[in-house]
Amino acid sequence: MRNYITSAFVLLFIAQGLLAQKSQVDSIADELRQRCSGITYEDQPQNIKDTFAFFVTRYKNKDFEGAYPFWKSIVSLAPDIQPSVLQGGVEIMQARYKGTDDPALKTKIADTILALSESMSTCVGKGSNSYIEYRVYQWYTYRSTAKSKLNDLFEQYYREKGSEMNSQWFLVWLTTAMAVDKKSGTGGDPVWEVYDIIDQLCRDKESLAQTNEKALGYMKQYKYLDSTQLVKRSAIMYSESPEDYTVMRKCARFLQLSNATDSKLFKEIAIKIADNELALHSDSMASLQYAFNLYKQADHTNGIRIAAEKMFELDPNSMEIAMYLAQFKASSGKVKEAVELYNMAIQQGGDRASINYTIAQLYQSSGNFSQARSYAEKALAARPGWAEPHILIGRLYASSGSQCGEGTGWESQVVVWAAIDEWLKVGDNAEAQKLIKQYEKFLPTSQEIFMKDGVSNGGKYFVPCWIKREATVRPRP
Repeated sequence: MRNYITSAFVLLFIAQGLLAQKSQVDSIADELRQRCSGITYEDQPQNIKDTFAFFVTRYKNKDFEGAYPFWKSIVSLAPDIQPSVLQGGVEIMQARYKGTDDPALKTKIADTILALSESMSTCVGKGSNSYIEYRVYQWYTYRSTAKSKLNDLFEQYYREKGSEMNSQWFLVWLTTAMAVDKKSGTGGDPVWEVYDIIDQLCRDKESLAQTNEKALGYMKQYKYLDSTQLVKRSAIMYSESPEDYTVMRKCARFLQLSNATDSKLFKEIAIKIADNELALHSDSMASLQYAFNLYKQADHTNGIRIAAEKMFELDPNSMEIAMYLAQFKASSGKVKEAVELYNMAIQQGGDRASINYTIAQLYQSSGNFSQARSYAEKALAARPGWAEPHILIGRLYASSGSQCGEGTGWESQVVVWAAIDEWLKVGDNAEAQKLIKQYEKFLPTSQEIFMKDGVSNGGKYFVPCWIKREATVRPRP
């Protein structure tokens, strides 16, 4: 009697085109599973084999309408005779789904597709093949609002496939878990569990770094990441696994997201990670760049220098690295080495004007005024009309009094003429005008000028010493 009822029920929904109600998806899938006898194709009666042959011939030729009546017969008798019966049923229903604009009919057809998909793992699955990704795809395509069901499928997918899980589903799983969490009020822990899985799967493959960043972005967008949570979670994770670099990298990222890079916790973690990267992967530019950035955020000067030097060994044509190394050399007082690196940065496409001006400042600080002027003039050649190099050259001249003469005598005064000439080249620049006012009091008086043979107000005077430039004669105001 049971077999008759089951058979009648199956034939009924088949006759209606397998148009199940949403609430009947599982029950119809159960009915299909019960029709799966486990009898192999070879052991089936000839009439069933013939029916299957009529169906499969049309199905393989994409004649879904022609295949449909034979499919109805074979699915009622032996849905597990071959995988193509259930899979073909899905394709036939998909064609019907696309062929109607009736929302109610679409819903019923979609339910049928899902029922067929759900029966596959029992009826035609072999070994570990539960058709899990196939089922995930069908549910996501035709019933994406069924979040709990989708979440269960994703959990099964991960349990079965682990690191072989298709990465295209990572973010879908995460947002699905968020929807379930919000509805059930589970406090976020299930979402964090999913994120932790995705984070680990992404970290196993460098190509998935962007997916990992997007996952973090979704966590932040949907209010699972606030600064307090991130810092607290990082502190707990680090205290529990202080030598696990995978955990530390995650902590560092969380602290970066929470803008806590000034914290003692971040500096400690960042330096440990960076030290480890240098020790194990000094031949990898990506690892060195990662370490370099962590050292920078942690304000670890020596680490920055070491990482930059190793990066420069691997890529001596990097303008950015050359600039960083030049700055370190300069801060260490190694002017010659710094200048060499700055010049390399220029050759590699660096801003010629800015870098030459930086070199000029470096020589100014070291007291080499002639070289400072030379590089300031190079900066001007690269960027004509730029005020800063003119102001620097004027300062070089104005501060040369003690080098060019004794006390406050003539030789130490005339350098100001050269300085004012340089500052006047930048017009109404506020800093230049301020310097002119400041140094006018050191100019020679009209009487001192009168007493010098061949020197007159408004004339030209060759300023000696290292300056060796003509300047306009002007008296103290």
